Amino acid sequence: MKKDFFKTWSPNMAWMLGYIWADGSVHVGTSHGCAVSFECTVMDKELLVHVRRILESHHKLAFVSRIRSRDSCLLRVSGKKLVMDLVELHGIKPGKSRLDEPFPEVPDKYVSHFIRGYLDGDGFVSVQKCESGKICIHVAFCGRFNFLEGLRCRLINLLNLRNHQVRVSGRGYVVEWAWREDVKRLYHWLYPADDVPNLKRKRLKMLKVFDCCDKIL
Repeated sequence: MKKDFFKTWSPNMAWMLGYIWADGSVHVGTSHGCAVSFECTVMDKELLVHVRRILESHHKLAFVSRIRSRDSCLLRVSGKKLVMDLVELHGIKPGKSRLDEPFPEVPDKYVSHFIRGYLDGDGFVSVQKCESGKICIHVAFCGRFNFLEGLRCRLINLLNLRNHQVRVSGRGYVVEWAWREDVKRLYHWLYPADDVPNLKRKRLKMLKVFDCCDKIL
């Protein structure tokens, strides 16, 4: 396993870091030692396959059946050096989901990969019919206010997207873009190639609408 994986920035490291900020948990000094864990629906298990492949890990996937929600897939990767780099170099703390942490320092060169990882975990892509009758694509990011405010500012500054604000949604917050030109820019920026780590169903949902409506690709 690549124990020093989080010491050096790379596209794959940035993607995984974004995914951890969204859906990962770090455990330090617990009865199970130091580990980073992931949980997703079985439908999205390809994300955990990406994680294992990139880390060259042999940790096994576990499947959990749930009565009141979708069955889930779990991955727990143990390694003190790996986890402490996440904590000390990248500010990912145990129990981060309860904290309102700011958007981390990510080099401009890698921020598209980081945000793609975050979208794979805590974002959604929806397709709706607008009042005009046209098909609209919504790309949204969910989470805590400070993190989303930093993400929003990075996207606006880097891609010149419309200045949408973070708003309350349920028990958390969301920031989203639906204007077609904004979504086009996001798509091409987030997915520079088909083979970058990504959750295929979200990417293909955007691609399908573009192919059907705009023929842009």
